[in-house]
Amino acid sequence: RVRPVGRVLDETGRQRRKEVVPLLQKALDDKSLEVVVEAPEDLGALGVAEAGPVLLGLLKHSTEHVRVAASHALERVADQGILDRLLDVIGDPSVGVRF
Repeated sequence: RVRPVGRVLDETGRQRRKEVVPLLQKALDDKSLEVVVEAPEDLGALGVAEAGPVLLGLLKHSTEHVRVAASHALERVADQGILDRLLDVIGDPSVGVRF
């Protein structure tokens, strides 16, 4: 069976985006807060569900800017499976994290 070219290219692009998730996860250990804040933004831009668990973990980060970036990024990658975990952040002291 022959798959349409657009579908093949989309699947290839999605696979490549998934491969970037571990690299961005490593950026979360960077000494620069700017890099750490940028990583969740980039994870959200990937638009792959595999970024969801990483972003969920960042909702408990000690730095508000990281938590806010993670919560905004989750809007782009969230699926039904992480809804319950999102409810955990309703009590966050930062309005930006609570959405």
